[in-house]
Amino acid sequence: MRKGKRAFTITELVIVIAVIAILAAVLIPTFTSLINKANESSDIQAVREMNQALIIDEVENGKPDDVGKVADILRKIGYDVNTYRPLASGSVNYWYKKDNRVVLYNSNESKIVFPEEYKDTNKYNITNDGNWSLLNQTYTDATKFDFDATDIKGPDGVYDFSKITDETPSTVATETTEQYRGRALYSLAVQINEGKVANDVTVKLPEKVELPDFSWIPIKQFEGTMEPADDGTEKVVISNLNLTESVLYSESTNFSGSGEQATLSKYNVYGFINSVTGKTTIKNITFEDVTITSPGSDFNNVIGIGKNANVVAPIGAIIPNKGTDVGKPINVTIENVHVKGATIRGIGRAAGLVGYIG
Repeated sequence: MRKGKRAFTITELVIVIAVIAILAAVLIPTFTSLINKANESSDIQAVREMNQALIIDEVENGKPDDVGKVADILRKIGYDVNTYRPLASGSVNYWYKKDNRVVLYNSNESKIVFPEEYKDTNKYNITNDGNWSLLNQTYTDATKFDFDATDIKGPDGVYDFSKITDETPSTVATETTEQYRGRALYSLAVQINEGKVANDVTVKLPEKVELPDFSWIPIKQFEGTMEPADDGTEKVVISNLNLTESVLYSESTNFSGSGEQATLSKYNVYGFINSVTGKTTIKNITFEDVTITSPGSDFNNVIGIGKNANVVAPIGAIIPNKGTDVGKPINVTIENVHVKGATIRGIGRAAGLVGYIG
């Protein structure tokens, strides 16, 4: 007579489940690490090939003027920024303008991964000095936006976004007129930061502007005018401002505080506009549906004591002039500007409208 198989006891089941849990805890991170290492190796090889293409093109044509032209060069060898993305977790590609090189950056660990010679953080680091440009579709497309074709650009440095109407043809079939205006305004922010457009322009805005769903690129320094267009618009609503953890330290504006202890107080500010100075006027604008959640987190991964330096607000800071205008009085007017429906959370300091004045 055959004996029936004995069932597991409760104690044995608990032991088996514990063993499975331990194996999972050990093996899953190991597999994840191996996959990420393989992805990083692939990303490194891609950057190596990109830089070889840039070297060859530079010999023939000289250094490219901006990251949009870099994207055109890389597209010819099969790396189209519209479809290519680094594979490793937290990895992004930058173009380092000074040397005309593509750099692989890990935002999770706040470090340059490749090329090898850029891994010395005492010499190279992703900074906000204007030499580092994001190499992705939204950014490179923005550098190519033609303001003349839409009649936005007028004489005397005036950019009138009310020129985009329901009749204006768009290259994006699914976007509304308000979204088209938002994409154009994003492009202006990028081109100001890239030095293609002066930062003392006059920006005329229609009644409604809806910013893109992806993270906004802050205007690093603004010295002009931003107000309703001369078409009867009394109040402008800018909606859908998003500044998330994906906005890296390279997009900040940094400066020292004022007073005798200025060198001890460093600030990295983020906002729709990071900093305003000079003779600036911003008036009759309401920001709606604002989400600002810890931009610049990669900086604080490296320098823990820098947490207090992080300042976030729709308008990051009002600060004195820099460069050749140091000591010159500033005349900044913020008039009838409101923020509605906002979530604003920073690593150090957060404010509802202006983050720092000094």
